[in-house]
Amino acid sequence: FLASSDEWFRPVNVATGPDGALYIVDFCRQYVEHSSLAPENERESIAWRSGDTMGRIWRVRPRAWDRSSRQPPALSSASSEELANSLRSTNGWVRRQAQRLLAERKAVEAIPALAAVAAESELAESRAAALFTMGALGNASKQAIETALADTDPGVRSVAVAVAQTKFPQLPELTDIVQSLARDTNLGVRRAVATAAMSMPAELRLATCKTLAAQGENDQWLTTAILQSAGADAWPLLESVFAARASDLDWWVARRADFASGLAEKVGASGKQDEVGTFLARLAAYHPITGGPDVFFLSGLSRGLQSSGTSLRQVLSSPPATLDAAATSALNRAFETADALAHHNQAGIPLRQAAVRLLVEQPDGGGMEKLLAMLKPDERPEIVNAVVSTLGQGGGADTNVALLERWSGLSKDVRGRLVEQFV
Repeated sequence: FLASSDEWFRPVNVATGPDGALYIVDFCRQYVEHSSLAPENERESIAWRSGDTMGRIWRVRPRAWDRSSRQPPALSSASSEELANSLRSTNGWVRRQAQRLLAERKAVEAIPALAAVAAESELAESRAAALFTMGALGNASKQAIETALADTDPGVRSVAVAVAQTKFPQLPELTDIVQSLARDTNLGVRRAVATAAMSMPAELRLATCKTLAAQGENDQWLTTAILQSAGADAWPLLESVFAARASDLDWWVARRADFASGLAEKVGASGKQDEVGTFLARLAAYHPITGGPDVFFLSGLSRGLQSSGTSLRQVLSSPPATLDAAATSALNRAFETADALAHHNQAGIPLRQAAVRLLVEQPDGGGMEKLLAMLKPDERPEIVNAVVSTLGQGGGADTNVALLERWSGLSKDVRGRLVEQFV
């Protein structure tokens, strides 16, 4: 909504002020470009630091502005009850400073006033701020938390989940309510539930993770929280995914590739060979429509096994008792798929990168030569980087020699990656 005809106008930050106006920090320089972007013969003649003694702060306000009615409250001298009621303000700056002062004072005497704001305020931000402050003071009541968990605003529900998490030991009945929100329609609430699951008893924690895992939401923070909460239960959680998405596992993996790969990685990293074998047998028995499940699951498992001191190639060469010969043979389809996808220019970059990582585990060792052949000038840089990284982790002296033999045909960036890996 804001532009300027002043060519030196360089807005770099924005904040709401105590008076409710919008304050914009203006770097105010003639140039913000790096000198390397100018023609080499002009670089020395340009005054790159022109304006380095300047700087501006703009206040953006409504046209009808009565400053007398916009004076910020004197919060530092306010009573605890007045600070609690300041959370009703529509100004976020006022609410944050009131919260800070209440926390610094450890103002437990403000709890009744905070409870009233949490229960009565029409502003969702005020209800959330009051409950969060009560939680910070260690005095959020069961009734206040339960009311907020059922709030119509998802932001309030998210805060209520976080506050409820701190009360699980004293109020275990709250865990059932929080678990029920694993199916909440709002992503932010589900993120909060995934994080809160870490503090639940083992059985309830796993049940909550299963509910969240079976959904098709592709979100980095939700994925991270579920993986953290899953802990040592990665295989039971992954097994539940196979059961819940039996009819559309390909679709689910395509939607949640990072999560699928991350779960498989945790199974591999656990060091539990029986679970690894059961997982491989389950994957071998699945009949994928696309190559996604095989490639994402096995590339993730490969990373996990590597961190536990072994490799997928070794596991397939000496399979655990839970993996019979027919299942081991069936898994060879994954390496054929990986070979095709790694070279498929129309396939998605994440899928091709996973295929590259899987090729290095090909049981007959032929994947190394296939990867070396991909180091060509016209290949996508993301794929070349994946090849270099994979070869650096999975190859030996012969592979390093082969990489050096191709040195002259590699880009500067790739050469830099190789030097880092050699060191």
